[in-house]
Amino acid sequence: MYMYKSKIVRVKEGVERVMLNSTDAPGDYMCGVTNCTESATLVIIKPNEKVCPEIPDSRGTLWPQTVGNTTLVLLCPEGFLGDVRRVCDVTGEWKELNYITCVREEIAEIEEEVASIADGVVSSKKVRNVLKRLQVATKVNDSSAGDLDKSIDLVGTLATALKKLAPVVVDIATVQSFLNVVDNILSVDTSKEDWQQVKKRNATKASSLMRAVTSIGLAVAASQTVNKPLTINRSTMVVEVAKVKDKDITFPTENFEGVRSSLRLSKENYDVDENVTYVAVYYRTMADFLERSNSGGDDNTTQKEIRSQILSLAVQADGKQLTELNRDVTLNFYHGQVNNAELECGYWNFKKGSWWTDGCNISHINSSFSRCDCDHLTNFAILMSPRRVVSKRNLRILKTISIVGCSLSILGCLVTVLTHACLWRSVRSTKSVILVNLCMALTLAYVVFLAGVERTENKAVCTAVAAILHYLFLAIFCLMFAQGIDIARQAITVSRKTSRLEVVLALAWGNKALIRESIIQFLLHHDKTRRPTRYKGFTMDVTSGVEADSTYHARENLPMN
Repeated sequence: MYMYKSKIVRVKEGVERVMLNSTDAPGDYMCGVTNCTESATLVIIKPNEKVCPEIPDSRGTLWPQTVGNTTLVLLCPEGFLGDVRRVCDVTGEWKELNYITCVREEIAEIEEEVASIADGVVSSKKVRNVLKRLQVATKVNDSSAGDLDKSIDLVGTLATALKKLAPVVVDIATVQSFLNVVDNILSVDTSKEDWQQVKKRNATKASSLMRAVTSIGLAVAASQTVNKPLTINRSTMVVEVAKVKDKDITFPTENFEGVRSSLRLSKENYDVDENVTYVAVYYRTMADFLERSNSGGDDNTTQKEIRSQILSLAVQADGKQLTELNRDVTLNFYHGQVNNAELECGYWNFKKGSWWTDGCNISHINSSFSRCDCDHLTNFAILMSPRRVVSKRNLRILKTISIVGCSLSILGCLVTVLTHACLWRSVRSTKSVILVNLCMALTLAYVVFLAGVERTENKAVCTAVAAILHYLFLAIFCLMFAQGIDIARQAITVSRKTSRLEVVLALAWGNKALIRESIIQFLLHHDKTRRPTRYKGFTMDVTSGVEADSTYHARENLPMN
């Protein structure tokens, strides 16, 4: 161990740097902090090591220079409890912030009060006071992801507490305070980054809010006057609770600005004498916070997106949840203009945490309106499939099949060309020349396809590959067309014609626009100067200037021209 007196340089207030040249005194060194009354961060940076630069974030936290591949933990900003974390990756770049454990002191105090309510005897006055404090706390603009996460948990706990008070003690003011808290949480002012952190920690947080609203709605509906619904309109949702008797359930019963979607449940689903309570909700912004995951089943091949706002309906008959329907619930969605997209009626599956479509069908649809019929009650929306998405596993299988298939085709074409080359003196003919050209064109097309089909990141390369493949497949079509005509000519004509092979190949590889007519013209053209020769009852065409074909036509006693 070498003791070496280092030089301390004050970079700025609160930040000092130890300057030490290891080449002057090689060996092992011990670093430490003395006279530190609070906390200190000791950072050791090796030469040529990747380092994340010192930067402040949007909340005013200063992230000091940090060595790569390090998770830095700092205290939360003033007024918050907990700590905040940020990763400096191996490349020397800061990753996203994580304020999920930072909770404002006020929220932490409310959490203690809610815990005492849940563990003790539920008091309507305590619940009302806590809701008022939580309403104020969730309305501030400097909330963190931790505040959002904790507030959602408190809403769920309070919903359970309020359910114990129903149906006598839960008054309108308490319900309105509760919905104001949910409205603040779902407000458009809420940071999307905070929601991403919350969903990353627990993907079911947003759906738990829907459960809480439904629970509170059913709890307070029992105390309502029959057939006189209570409607509460907030910026992010419209909630209606009611007790009905011998009457269809329709929602909304009033006209609200921007609310065009509606639902209807026939009274045939419950008995005339039953006391029926329901809660119906129109969520304006909830779709933005739910997971936009694939819907239904384990084979997730179709990506679903929420195209409409969410309609929710929960019904109780004589205190029991209505699950089986005699008549489907009808939902009308106005989802805006949709073109060239596949629309489906879907519902949120709380157990799976994703959108599903079983039990729901579209009975009417146009570009901006859809009507759905579903055989159960929950939270519904219109789902859109703008494109088909193949799973990664299936993509790998398709890619393997393409590579193996094209490789076998290339091998077959090469074997054909080599066989003709070795036996060319015996098999030389117009048909063989066209076949060899066809194999060459196919080989080139397969090679270009395998090499460039996935080069979509470069527009110029992608365009070039598409143009080359288009040209090669046109040439393949023309060569196959020429070969077909040549085989037909040999089958239907007695004598051989003058070969126009050079012209045919030039047209096949060159001008595609005239190839069809040109092949017919040149391959079916009869040479007026042909000289038929007779050998023991067989006729053979001898083409001047070109070696005779090895194909003979058996015709006995043919007359001489």
